[in-house]
Amino acid sequence: MSSLKAQSPSGDPGSGSPQDNGNQTGGIGTKLGHFFNKVTSGLGDKAQDKPRAAGSVSILDTKLDKLLANNPATSSRFAQWPRIAISDIELPASILHNAGMGQSIHIAPDDCVYFKATIWTSETESEALDKVSLCGSDMQKAPDRLRPAERAQSALQVLVPIPGDTTGAQRTTGPKPPKYFLDQSFVSQNNSTGGMGPYGGAFRTVAMIETFVGYEPHSDLRRFWVVNFTNLN
Repeated sequence: MSSLKAQSPSGDPGSGSPQDNGNQTGGIGTKLGHFFNKVTSGLGDKAQDKPRAAGSVSILDTKLDKLLANNPATSSRFAQWPRIAISDIELPASILHNAGMGQSIHIAPDDCVYFKATIWTSETESEALDKVSLCGSDMQKAPDRLRPAERAQSALQVLVPIPGDTTGAQRTTGPKPPKYFLDQSFVSQNNSTGGMGPYGGAFRTVAMIETFVGYEPHSDLRRFWVVNFTNLN
């Protein structure tokens, strides 16, 4: 994947509207809904803290937790701030190697996804979170974040161009978003495997991160995007 590039602050009008992608997304949405049901059924009975990588912090203990949900759109159709750029996503082996859409997936409490996040509150003000973790134990503590049918649909915004001024194909940590929520080569890989294998697992991992930040596809198109993965070939 391409390396991260810091972007110079610039104007960002945020105009435009998403395009309707019709039936392209229906099958994936159904499969993702099934996935979330399987995730919640495979989490185990008791939430408990397990060792995380040194220096990492649970997403529940950062500003990311419900950040977009707590700052909803007010006067315009597409909310502008805050924005979240997710980068350097590191997937656990359980997701990389057990990612079939039709399989029952068990996410143990000590299975963790690690990533970086850059939060923008304006064109010139940002905060970088170096090592955030989202583990099975976090999902046990916040089962309300996994609402299958509704949240599965949010991941489908990968096919909708982000409205307004963007960086195009260049994927940076902000403040402007790229043209698409996910790199389109990634989306092509996922589609070519029918949502199976590592790309399917990565796709669904992004959907899980969305649930914790409170992403809403109808208003947050300019406020959340993924830059890159570290261990997805």
